Amino acid sequence: MPQYVYSLNGENWQGAYANRETALKAALEKCSGVSDPPGTVFVAEIPASEAFADHLGHTLIKEMRDRAMMQGSGDASAYLHDVTASQLEKLDEAIEAVLMHWLQANALLPESARVRSISEHPVPLPHRALNSPSTDATTRKLSAARPSVSQHTSN
Repeated sequence: MPQYVYSLNGENWQGAYANRETALKAALEKCSGVSDPPGTVFVAEIPASEAFADHLGHTLIKEMRDRAMMQGSGDASAYLHDVTASQLEKLDEAIEAVLMHWLQANALLPESARVRSISEHPVPLPHRALNSPSTDATTRKLSAARPSVSQHTSN
């Protein structure tokens, strides 16, 4: 399962998000309130296989079973023996998400990790308050300069 990252310049990637929409939202939040926001943000996918974080559930279960056997607990041979394919798949996804987040947060992704499926998104301009004094004054000036419909009657 891929993870998604964002960039404010198309080169330096940050975050680890479950989907493209969440990564975009984080990028836009990062831009809000800054004095000179970029005009565009980028969102990309990082395949977990690029970071070697995929399909680790079986390895983890095996390690846990080995530890139980080494400790000699009475039911060690049955411990995690009946894990279903569906349960293993969910474990793989959960481990992958945690590892990708950890790798990203600590800037530990391998140099070979590539981003793909890059999308560009415009950063919306900050909105002025509709009832701000400057907006109201501008609206009054424009209204005063425009002739009303009743003044354009023809004879």
